[in-house]
Amino acid sequence: MAASSNSPITSNLTWKGEHPMDGYYPEIYKLCGEFGKPILLHIDPPYGYVIEKQEDATTAYSETNFIFAHANAYNSPSNIETLLKNYSNIYIDFFAGFTTYNSGSDYQLTGFIQLINK
Repeated sequence: MAASSNSPITSNLTWKGEHPMDGYYPEIYKLCGEFGKPILLHIDPPYGYVIEKQEDATTAYSETNFIFAHANAYNSPSNIETLLKNYSNIYIDFFAGFTTYNSGSDYQLTGFIQLINK
C-alpha cells in the first residue's frame, strides 16, 4: 500500500505508506530493479501529491517496473494515458468490475478499452 487515503479498509493499516517514496519503499524499488522483478502498488487517490511521488519513484528507479494497481478506480483514461506516455517503466492493472459496477465511477469501460488497445 504505497498510499491509501480513500479505501475504508486499507487507509487505516498501520503498515501502509503515505506516498510511493515513503519509508522503505525506495529500498524495495532498488531491490526489484536489481532482481528484475516488478512491484505492484496500490495508490489512492490517483492524482495530486501521491501521483507526483509515484512519478518521482518511477524516475529515480528507472530499472524497476511499477504496476499501478486498480488504476481505473476513480481515475480517468486520460490521466492513465499521460502516465503511460511519460514513463516507459510504469504499467497499469485494471479493475474492470469497478468501472462497470461501482456507482462511484464517473467513467465507462469503453474508454479504458480504447486505452488498452493503444
